[in-house]
Amino acid sequence: MNKRIFLLIINLGIGLILNAQSQIGLYNFNSIHQSSFLNVANHSDYKFSLGLPVIGSVYAGLGNTGFSIPKDLIDSLSISKVNDTVTYWTKGKFIDDLKAKNMGYAVTSVDLISFRVKARHSYYSFNITDHFEFRLLYPKDLFGVLRDGNASYIDKDVVLSDFRINSQYYREYAFGYQHEHALQKWSYGFRVKLLQGLASLHTSKSTTTIHTAKNEVEGNDLTVKSDIIVNTSYAKDWENADGMSSGTATNLLVKDFSNLGLALDLGASHKINKRLTVAGSVNNLGFITWKENPHNYKFEGEAKFTGVKIENISATDGDKLNLETVRDSLEKSFKFDTTTNKYTSSIVGSSSITLNYQVFRNTSVNALCFANYYKGVRLSASIGVQQKIARWFAIMAYWSAQYNKYDNLGLGIMVKPGPVQIYAICDNFTPFLRARDGSYLDVSKLDFRNSNIRFGMNVAIGRIKKPEAQTFSDK
Repeated sequence: MNKRIFLLIINLGIGLILNAQSQIGLYNFNSIHQSSFLNVANHSDYKFSLGLPVIGSVYAGLGNTGFSIPKDLIDSLSISKVNDTVTYWTKGKFIDDLKAKNMGYAVTSVDLISFRVKARHSYYSFNITDHFEFRLLYPKDLFGVLRDGNASYIDKDVVLSDFRINSQYYREYAFGYQHEHALQKWSYGFRVKLLQGLASLHTSKSTTTIHTAKNEVEGNDLTVKSDIIVNTSYAKDWENADGMSSGTATNLLVKDFSNLGLALDLGASHKINKRLTVAGSVNNLGFITWKENPHNYKFEGEAKFTGVKIENISATDGDKLNLETVRDSLEKSFKFDTTTNKYTSSIVGSSSITLNYQVFRNTSVNALCFANYYKGVRLSASIGVQQKIARWFAIMAYWSAQYNKYDNLGLGIMVKPGPVQIYAICDNFTPFLRARDGSYLDVSKLDFRNSNIRFGMNVAIGRIKKPEAQTFSDK
């Protein structure tokens, strides 16, 4: 396995996770055609819209269901200056508040090209988009052991079976179609995606148990049992990436279709009356099969060794940890095996239901219920208002609830000087305002469980002059 590729995936993912998932604000921001990425049945304000290459849509985001980033982590660290400096977990409250299973994730996407065109009662769209996804599943017991050691688990099992790292980089080639019913009360559409897998790190199995036996004579022996399978895939030519020109690397990305997948989006909307519209969508029903240069790393076995107290250990006491003995024990007791079988990873699916009420011609309010599906179901909700001013400006403000945080405020802005649209959307910007210290950002005060941003530039022409033509009568 090429360590450079492995470390690239891990470092990119961890870097993003410290800095998230479908953007809530984009669902109802129909001033830009990118809103159809989340519901292919969404209407547009223009007959033709082109996302400028690479800068048409750039998205990055982060989410964590278990604790706030990075404030909870910083507040839960203590530095001891007895002898040598040692950093260790204190009684961080957030650890007690964790659920049994938690998830952190980061995603980014860049549109290489995208466009949408209206012909009579239908819209046709096409996009090529690069996606990078990183997801970390972690159990509560993992942080409990880091904080307390195994003292709280005497004669108990520490179950770390839900610790997984899944990351993938792939390219999406998507064709979308949306049709307005002749009576214009229904609109429905689909998007078919060909997925080109480029790099993957996928934990297909993860079962680890640590048992601390009650032994008052010799101490508390630890028994560790593990059964883990981690899969990787990447283009074999990437092993020579250090000496590869940018042109060669680009050519490799364009031609490498060894890892193929498919995905499907579905969407529909119904105009209940002149003002009220209800819509729903299901996205990313799909998978990628990884065949090129696959490696399956299997780690299985059982080991027993005696633990030591970690509190107040200084650098000069490092020999007490007996790390050499622990390593030798692991190597003798665990079986490491590598195979080269193909494997399949899923694309994280999502669904949504939205309500949109047209208060005035250029003013609307909306509500959204959103769910994503990855090792469980996670729900979010939002309420927002959108105001358009002529054809050159639109603004949307909204509140959302995600991952037990209820103070998320988002903002979307679109400015259109001539045929060019410039836009930006952020789901949760208030933590950055609260963390300001004068002209500086105090990172230790950042307190959020999700945040993201999307920005870009489009060329949009052929404005539909009468918005009423997109609405439905009450007949």
